[in-house]
Amino acid sequence: MTTSHREKENAIPNQALDISAREVHALLQYMDSTFEHKGIDEFFKGFTQEDDEWWDEEATRSIYTKLLQKSNYFYQEGYLSEWDD
Repeated sequence: MTTSHREKENAIPNQALDISAREVHALLQYMDSTFEHKGIDEFFKGFTQEDDEWWDEEATRSIYTKLLQKSNYFYQEGYLSEWDD
């Protein structure tokens, strides 16, 4: 049996990644732009298996959720304010 690329990736232990608040927000801006500001659910609506082979919906949803959680943390803890310029 051949191990798929995703199976190989899944076998690698999770990695710690140090990123700044600016990097979190840059990635969120990029993803929102990619989703054409329609939201992630609308973006993936109607995707085929071939689309998933390229976009990896499960991984994309996972990292998007993690980035949103980290962004929300910055605001909830008072590091940032919606009133900042």
